[in-house]
Amino acid sequence: MIRTFLLILVMVTSFTTSFGQAIIKNSSDLNGYQEIPQEKIFVHYNTNLLFSGEYLYYRVYCFNANSNQLSKLSKIAYVELIGEDRNSVFKHKIRLNDGLGQGDYFIPTSVPSGNYKLIAYTQWMLNGEGELFYQNDISILNPYLGNQGKFISDELDEDQKSIKTTTISDYETRDISFSTNKETFGKREKVELNVLGSKSILGGTYSVSVRRIYHIEKATKSNAVNYNSMYSNAFRSKRKSINDELYLPEVRGELITGSVMDNKGLPASNIKVALSIPGEDFIFKTATTNGEGVFFFNLNKKYQSENAIVQVMGESKENYKLEIDDVPSAIVSKLEFSSFKITPAIKNMILERSIYNQIENSYFSLKPDSIISPVAKAPFFVGNLSETYLLDDYTRFNTVKEVFVEIVDHVWTKSSKEGTTLKVRESDTEESDLLPLILIDGIMIQNHDHLMEYNARMIDRISVLRNKFYFGTHQFQGIIVVETKDSDYKNRLYGDHVIELDLFKPLDDKEYFQQTYRSDNGNGSSRIPDFRNQLLWIPDLEFDEYEMALPFFTSDNKGHYEITLEGFTPSGKAISLRKVITVE
Repeated sequence: MIRTFLLILVMVTSFTTSFGQAIIKNSSDLNGYQEIPQEKIFVHYNTNLLFSGEYLYYRVYCFNANSNQLSKLSKIAYVELIGEDRNSVFKHKIRLNDGLGQGDYFIPTSVPSGNYKLIAYTQWMLNGEGELFYQNDISILNPYLGNQGKFISDELDEDQKSIKTTTISDYETRDISFSTNKETFGKREKVELNVLGSKSILGGTYSVSVRRIYHIEKATKSNAVNYNSMYSNAFRSKRKSINDELYLPEVRGELITGSVMDNKGLPASNIKVALSIPGEDFIFKTATTNGEGVFFFNLNKKYQSENAIVQVMGESKENYKLEIDDVPSAIVSKLEFSSFKITPAIKNMILERSIYNQIENSYFSLKPDSIISPVAKAPFFVGNLSETYLLDDYTRFNTVKEVFVEIVDHVWTKSSKEGTTLKVRESDTEESDLLPLILIDGIMIQNHDHLMEYNARMIDRISVLRNKFYFGTHQFQGIIVVETKDSDYKNRLYGDHVIELDLFKPLDDKEYFQQTYRSDNGNGSSRIPDFRNQLLWIPDLEFDEYEMALPFFTSDNKGHYEITLEGFTPSGKAISLRKVITVE
């Protein structure tokens, strides 16, 4: 992995780059590219048929295509739902932790009935030939829109007329098995699902779904076992030649790329650029353009803000123009879609399922999923002898200038025709010609008058670092960090040298709601309606023992339910189990 990481650093720093892509310049670049393994993705998702008002849940497994082990290369994956018109219904950015990620999507009433493709890929996979990305079929039925004509048929296909109720695994394996305490259950009854494995499964990663199945479902989901055969040639599908373009892998987090042009429209090299993601837990980064005027930012930390400020740094910043690259997408022009049909005979089933969905969504606030909050990290300047002034501990002054004069030590102002400049003293006897880095809620302020004109009573605290500080090749004499009371400082920067960027944020991980009742049969334990068709979704199941109990409760929604377990052992062996139970 260390060697791979070094090869990628060489790509970023030495390859000619354009619009977020690198160009292979010579045989050394080509050899470096060929040494980095290709990736492949498997997605375990909960169903092939979704109604408006239901959730698509999915788990992403990203692998090294050479070793069949979970990939440590890419830290970001992309998941899209593509319609037959080749437009994207949604595009999610998913953080990968050692090759693993998760997400979900609520099907709104604006999405029409139709056949769709769920696809998944990393930027590195886009270098492969053809449709290397993961793909599988999903059908959506929207009973609230009048576009069902193309779905209606006189008779269902043969494979839509029955439900397989086999109680054994589809793929026999000695590694793992599961069982339930019985085959048929009552409403709101506890199901004792037990998973028994051998030593080989310990340390692997798996996902579990329990969902009602309907005889109208047609498309077949790929599973962990047949996925391996689908992508058996993935590692061969990365032929490149000198002068070819390639997408760089996101090895340290999200990759934001762009370019700087001078006032003649030519690429500007060796120009410093800053990125600020504002907020209470702000992010600040700097980069320098290469010979092609291209810069890169790697975001490896979670953030809450929906936007960022990117700006050229320096006194001559107004002489340059910033451009941000679009996030690349897979080419989907050759996708072939499944054919999904319904008949007038299933009208009552469609009506019942739609009513159940409306009831469940009306009580969603009582059955919420919870977002897994990121672990708070100390700002970059903490631990570097910084001093913090909580302004409510002092007499409140009307102007920022008074605050620095009366409260904050070792900071002073200098006035000139150009405006006010703040300076930070490193020692009592020495002054520096360097300017400090000034951040308000994480936004870099190059015009110090913007800070001096701010309402001092809206400032919560000021932190000062007196030491010299380096960001990349840029040096500052100290740092002044201003945090407002509501962490809501508004950008006052304008011009071609600055861009307010809408961030394409990765999804947050969630812990999914699991219904419980006080007694095993659930009789009278709750007056809240329960018409769930998804009884259990665990995207990140790990075994630290040979046997694991995964209890869950049925709902008032009677029918057949499929229990599926997908995943991979530490050696990369695929596991795929299926069992059907009945609720009546």
